[in-house]
Amino acid sequence: AAVKRDIFYARARGHSSARSAALFPEAIPESVYDSLISAVHNHLPSLHRYYDLRKRVLDVENLHFYDMYVPLIEDVPVKYDYESACSIVLNSLAPLGEAYVEDLSRGLSSGWVDRYENRGKRAGAYCASWYGSHPYILLNFKDDELGEVYTLTHEAGHAMHSWNSNKNQSPQNSHYSIF
Repeated sequence: AAVKRDIFYARARGHSSARSAALFPEAIPESVYDSLISAVHNHLPSLHRYYDLRKRVLDVENLHFYDMYVPLIEDVPVKYDYESACSIVLNSLAPLGEAYVEDLSRGLSSGWVDRYENRGKRAGAYCASWYGSHPYILLNFKDDELGEVYTLTHEAGHAMHSWNSNKNQSPQNSHYSIF
């Protein structure tokens, strides 16, 4: 029913396809979508090699979805305090340019991040942004997990997207594209 609806609305609004209609609001050319699909298909052999490696290391005949969460090596005790994690994140993002890293560095050290666990604070991590204000990153940083560095990097990406979008776009054009 949903597919039929999408096709109906696409035709009614003069689009050549439901895909064209879906990409239209964000002004994304169909060639960009096609390039994304091609890139994924071209790199599937690497993913398949990784799956084969997991099967060999886990010594299973069939790999299931839940097998993707089984560690391949024993835990390696690693600790990163917040400042070290910030340094790793900033160094890893250097290819995005000096201005990007400087803006993020300033944000990470000046109130963008609520990193401490508190009563009533939800678990996980989240980035919130409002036009005209800096982004806010909520996380519960623990210095005993490398995953916390990845989480900080991920949420910093959302924060910088909002920061740059809000700085360079009008309010009506600063939202996240679903694409």
